[in-house]
Amino acid sequence: RWDVVAKGWYYLCRSVDLPAGGVRSAQVAGQRLVVFRGHDGRVRCLDAFCAHMGTDLAGGTVVGDTLRCVFHHWRWDGDGRCAHVP
Repeated sequence: RWDVVAKGWYYLCRSVDLPAGGVRSAQVAGQRLVVFRGHDGRVRCLDAFCAHMGTDLAGGTVVGDTLRCVFHHWRWDGDGRCAHVP
């Protein structure tokens, strides 16, 4: 639930520790998040659990600028929208 995290900036990791294609999990105010860097170099942050079946997205793979869930391979963009269903 995003309403439990106050709007603002939070330290999740150093930028150099998240290369293109990298995925990390983080916890902020009790909220599990997943952070990934697309191949375009931009960092994205999502709820850590796949909206489809609840799988932990930290085990996912970056495909282009999306994060692919390890379970059914649905891909999520940086806005939390489903970008691809196989």
